[in-house]
Amino acid sequence: MRDDVVEELREQGRGVVGGFLVLGLSAAYTHEIWWFARGLPAWYVLAYAVVGLTLVYVVIRGVGFREDHEQHPRPFGRPALTDFSEVILQSLVAAFLVLFLFGVAEVGDSPTLLARLGLFLVVPFAFGASLANSLLTDDGRSNGVAESFPGDLAVFVLGAVFVAFPIAPTDEVVVVATQIGWGRTLALAGVALSTTFTTLYILEFRGQSNRIRGRSLPLQVGNTFVVYAIGVGVAATLLAAFGRFDGVPFAVGLRETVVLGFASTLGASGARVVIT
Repeated sequence: MRDDVVEELREQGRGVVGGFLVLGLSAAYTHEIWWFARGLPAWYVLAYAVVGLTLVYVVIRGVGFREDHEQHPRPFGRPALTDFSEVILQSLVAAFLVLFLFGVAEVGDSPTLLARLGLFLVVPFAFGASLANSLLTDDGRSNGVAESFPGDLAVFVLGAVFVAFPIAPTDEVVVVATQIGWGRTLALAGVALSTTFTTLYILEFRGQSNRIRGRSLPLQVGNTFVVYAIGVGVAATLLAAFGRFDGVPFAVGLRETVVLGFASTLGASGARVVIT
């Protein structure tokens, strides 16, 4: 029973993290999506969500959300609908998490605005969540050799640059950094660290058996902080290269680094999963 619960939580966690890694991050940092959710007519928002989620449903029917999805028991004998419902829930959790962390959504916002924001972001996150297992889980081809650390630092840097480079020159980083306080800044750092740890060592993404072989829990935690340091370092370097620190107070520049570091750190951990 306990193993079933743990595996279920792992499945749900893979969907949430996959939503970020596959497509959600780029959408979350796009100011136009925030604006479209607020300004477009309601019928357009609904049509966009219906069409997008219909495509997500088609993907789920084709590849399945879960590992061994054909054998996994579902209520009412509707596996695709059950998986689709779970993917929507995972995507909404991920979308609203980043919306509140970025200060785009607030607790006091109207239900209509929150629904609009959720409908716009749920589609890209749902595509990522629906593909998480097929793209990122272990395919059984582990070579049985423990991965070298810090020998794989180049992979982390590559992933961080790949994700953060197109975001760094945009205004979204500055907008978020100026509208969030230190509480949300610390929360962003905490979510980045926890997501990195679960991605590398908990969710059984591709290559996990090699990553945990011969490494104690304290060493895994230490490696997680190293990955975060790489992500923040890459973020600061890119922001400086694009002149994003010019003329801004030190506090704002620090928050910019944490905001972009959220994306670069997730990119670093995702790269270690993909390139394994």
